[in-house]
Amino acid sequence: MALGKIVRQILRREAEEKPPPKPARRSPLEDLEEGSISLADVLRHKPETLGAVLHIVTVRKIREILGEEWPVYAQKIYALADRLFQRHLGSFGIYAIHEEDTFLFSFGATAKIKPEEEEAKSQEIASDLMRWLIGDTFAGAEIGIAKVATADARNPDGSLNTKVVETARAQARIIRAVDVTPEGRTGGGGSVSGQGDGKGDGAPGWRPLAWPPDGMKRGQDPVLDIALPPDLRLGFRPVWQARNERLDLAICEPLRLAGEEGRPAPLAVPRNPDAAAALELAVMKAALEQMEREIERRSGLTLIVPLSMSTVTGAREALAMAIAETAPAGARGRHLFIELRGVSEVPQQGGTPLPQLLARLRALSRDVLLDCGDVGDAAVLTGLMPLALGTRLRPKVSGPAAAAHNATELRRLAQFAESLPLYLWGVSPALELPAGLRRRLVFASGPAAGGLVPEPPVPKPLPAADLLGG
Repeated sequence: MALGKIVRQILRREAEEKPPPKPARRSPLEDLEEGSISLADVLRHKPETLGAVLHIVTVRKIREILGEEWPVYAQKIYALADRLFQRHLGSFGIYAIHEEDTFLFSFGATAKIKPEEEEAKSQEIASDLMRWLIGDTFAGAEIGIAKVATADARNPDGSLNTKVVETARAQARIIRAVDVTPEGRTGGGGSVSGQGDGKGDGAPGWRPLAWPPDGMKRGQDPVLDIALPPDLRLGFRPVWQARNERLDLAICEPLRLAGEEGRPAPLAVPRNPDAAAALELAVMKAALEQMEREIERRSGLTLIVPLSMSTVTGAREALAMAIAETAPAGARGRHLFIELRGVSEVPQQGGTPLPQLLARLRALSRDVLLDCGDVGDAAVLTGLMPLALGTRLRPKVSGPAAAAHNATELRRLAQFAESLPLYLWGVSPALELPAGLRRRLVFASGPAAGGLVPEPPVPKPLPAADLLGG
């Protein structure tokens, strides 16, 4: 019989025998949501169903770093932790928040997990939590993990023995941001990339952009001869899907690390065409590698890789296709969208005409998004059938210039896309999106969806009103 059902039967019998208790102040271990069975209930009434060990993960150090800003971040951390616990604990486990900055959890006796497996899973939960939190660049971030025997954590009256929990928490093993690899596993060294001595790797968690790719030597192509700066990293920006109102895609973007702490900073597009192509192809190669990791994790996430028309036509076309084909065709066909940017009216000399180019890119991916930001004549798009047509807005810049830019881009979409589905990068609730465009919106990103993070985000729901307003 399921743990929740057992406890509900016990509580129902007690409720029939006793008058309803007077309302009392909730403790940190009371129900996480109305009608749920709390860890306190199970500990008091059916402790044997918890298994032998109660695990502890604490983010107290992060709480201390944030200080007065803790309440701003706490709900975000709780929501993130909830998704992680739901994924890792399964139907037999249960968890609770203890004293605001600590999580107590059990995998449940029914799960029949070996002690060493519980230990590994507990560490994986802490590593995953750290991996996502460092996306917000918490400098000096630490997470502690510990465990206590369930019998020791329970007072004679069935309540939680907070002294035992506090002692275990004070002796917790520390996982620091630099110990977490991009795959979410803890490593022994301080090098995020898993290579070298960790010096110069910058902020932990951000994956370096390697160039040229393995197996491709300099001298074979001018683009391969480009030396990318060592401070470049790969970032992921969550993307919202209108169909199910969820964040279950991510667009891949390059960034640079700035300052001694190696904080992520904006990256200007190189003026040198070969350098610009090298940067985009380095992002694509890293994204394809990440895509295969996401498939192994069964995360269900789909990645979007932007490529300029100048990168995938003319003399650079063969190189771009070769790099794309390093990933299995089946994986690309399910989990990769290509966003074509920098579309021009006339292909460069020797370049592939736009209709044929879209067909080739579609053969390399699940489908193609087309950025019309550089298109001046709607006739260029006649007969094209991308998955969606879109553009980039300026949500973080205020003032007349940004408002004028956004208004122009929205008019362009209205002119160019009378029937095509649409996507928009950089939307906000303050943006007045015409109803006609909003109805055809399929993908969007913006502040409410989240900024750049070092790993593809965990898919989660996001109501349209939170992202778009209204």
